[in-house]
Amino acid sequence: MSYSFVSGYVQSNEIIRVIAQVDVLSEMEEPNSSLMKWVASENHWYAFHLDWYATRLCVLTDPELQVIAIGPDGKVNVGTIRGELQEHVDGGKNGPVKNGVIRDMREINGIVYAVGMGRQVYERSKMNNWIHIDKTVLQSPSTKEVTGFNSIDGIDANNLYAVGMYGEIWHGSPNNWSKSESPTNVILNKVKVINPKTVFVCGQKGTLLRGTANNWRVLEQVDLDDELWDIAWFNNELYVSGNESLYKLDKNGLLIPLDLKLNKEHTYRYLHANEGVLLSTGPKSLILSNDGKIWREITP
Repeated sequence: MSYSFVSGYVQSNEIIRVIAQVDVLSEMEEPNSSLMKWVASENHWYAFHLDWYATRLCVLTDPELQVIAIGPDGKVNVGTIRGELQEHVDGGKNGPVKNGVIRDMREINGIVYAVGMGRQVYERSKMNNWIHIDKTVLQSPSTKEVTGFNSIDGIDANNLYAVGMYGEIWHGSPNNWSKSESPTNVILNKVKVINPKTVFVCGQKGTLLRGTANNWRVLEQVDLDDELWDIAWFNNELYVSGNESLYKLDKNGLLIPLDLKLNKEHTYRYLHANEGVLLSTGPKSLILSNDGKIWREITP
């Protein structure tokens, strides 16, 4: 069976989870998602199928295992040891049906956050309880320009970052957001907070920013026009994925394409690192490394 992958998550050094779509069903325009789990010690894949389109994935383990998948319309599937539960960020008139699609979901200090178009921001601090925390940032109904967030990250609830359309960077806490002065107007795809004093943002046209709050600078790249999609901090080094390659940031602030030493062409898009494993998820490739030097493919 041929799959296309839309999200990847390292639950532990033993378990990798991804969201995949069955190509033949997608070609028939039938909504579908496969929540897939790879167990390293078994080198085996398991799958649970949904009849709707999920795009982002995260995992909570405390106080119990929750595998959370979200779709563009705000629909949420929560897998637990007791079975599957269905949630929604906001199924009413003030949710995605009005403001636009959900673009990202991230676990930050044990709390799950989701962001989307119209600058929607949601917080999930417990089961089936999503609340708006976008009072000071949500797009006004009278606004005609396209606004929205593609990514969220942070240290905790009091130190959050969200980035998105036209170079927008916002910083703050629930219902207390402020717009940062951005050095770019390109679409920003991902924000990654390394520590309170170090935050990276990437986006279109090879754009890579470094800074905090209202102090941002562009890390100028040489002849790099790749769209940059995701960022991971792994073994105290910064990795960035684009359409064309997987990159590592050198000491001069330049993104250097990696030679993965694999015997075929691969696709790239999203990154996630945890417990000594770095996972690269492309539309047609799942590649991981335990040291950033030796890579192997685990695509089913």
